[in-house]
Amino acid sequence: MKGRLEHRGRLGRVLVGRAALVLLVLAMAACTTMREQPVVYYVLRDGAAPPAPPVRLGRSTLLVAPMEVERFYDTTAIAFSRAPGTRGYYRYAYWTDRPGQTLTRLLLARLETAGAFSGVAMTTSGVDGDFILNTTLAELYHDAATAPGMARVRVTAELVDRRTQRLVARKTFDHAAPAASYDAAGAVAGFRQAMGAILEALTLWVADTVR
Repeated sequence: MKGRLEHRGRLGRVLVGRAALVLLVLAMAACTTMREQPVVYYVLRDGAAPPAPPVRLGRSTLLVAPMEVERFYDTTAIAFSRAPGTRGYYRYAYWTDRPGQTLTRLLLARLETAGAFSGVAMTTSGVDGDFILNTTLAELYHDAATAPGMARVRVTAELVDRRTQRLVARKTFDHAAPAASYDAAGAVAGFRQAMGAILEALTLWVADTVR
């Protein structure tokens, strides 16, 4: 009888010890979860005010092709670089949409507002046009080699005569804007400023080229 009681006592202590261990592990997991940094999604906006439309509209119709994007940047993850020749992604910061899709919409809005053409539409719309604008997002990253870093954006544009399939002009637009702080949020503020400058320069270039 005494042996059974001792056995039950030891078994009870083992079970209590295991239960305490499980509770400790769960408590540690809960603390870790509470300390986990929240994921933040950012909207890539046009950081500059669009120019006032001219009094007279142009006679040509411009077709805008969906913006192509270099493979590394064709993602909702926000890219950064801490050393030349290297790239990485922020762990807890993302775009709400892929940059190419967002920038295509922003560029289309800019060109429509500028009023340099009788009409502006996507190449996928089925509308007949005079010129085609092809663009490629070559770079979009936070250069974080030194604090607070720079938001760097590079877009290449080609203007093609749709009737003759002739390349009318080609230009690369580079812009770097200072990050507001040494983190993803500060980089996003810089991206918006840099993208606004590029969209403005690109719009003026297209209008001047077909004038």
